[in-house]
Amino acid sequence: MILDYDNFIFDFDGVILDAVSIRTDAFLYALRNYSKHDLEIFKEYHLKNGGISRIAKIEYFFEHILQKTLTDIDKQKILNDFNNFVYERLNNKDLLIKETLTFIETIYQKHTLFIASGSLQTELRDLCASFEITPYFKEIVGSPVHKVHNVAFLIKEFSLVPHKTVLIGDSYNDFVSANDNNIHFFGYNNEALKNVGKGYIKSFVPLNIEVY
Repeated sequence: MILDYDNFIFDFDGVILDAVSIRTDAFLYALRNYSKHDLEIFKEYHLKNGGISRIAKIEYFFEHILQKTLTDIDKQKILNDFNNFVYERLNNKDLLIKETLTFIETIYQKHTLFIASGSLQTELRDLCASFEITPYFKEIVGSPVHKVHNVAFLIKEFSLVPHKTVLIGDSYNDFVSANDNNIHFFGYNNEALKNVGKGYIKSFVPLNIEVY
């Protein structure tokens, strides 16, 4: 069962913080000068690709949807608009997913916990500090480093035993990051992840898991 693992790596958005809709709105705001048609295509891509950094998604928008070159000036303006939009709205304790937080508070003294997110690392750490949840985690890592590399870093830096380590996430990219690092994966908060990895967490409290 999941409590047999020694080490837990949590995704952030959609697992610890209910942030997906706010980040979606942030992208649409930051890219508001582009056509509605292109934004609808991008929105679909964004929602299907959780766990990828905002920079990578903006680059995808220009390269694959607009088929234009993204200048440094445009990138910085879009990022500034995105960052300002999300930070004002995400710094809200009411957005914490209570059952996940209760689970974390229950297990952190007997297990080693980490956060690996596609969110900007500085923003991520600021939010965790504001929410007063930083002490629960051994390390908190985010973009611009890709999640698969951040997971590899955690395994190496803290000498984690792969078969005793699990990543809990809400996107297929989270599964890929776990699989590429030979650790186990449990899906949460996204029924498309049922039958992916070792199991699916229906709820943390009470602990309700489908194991495959």
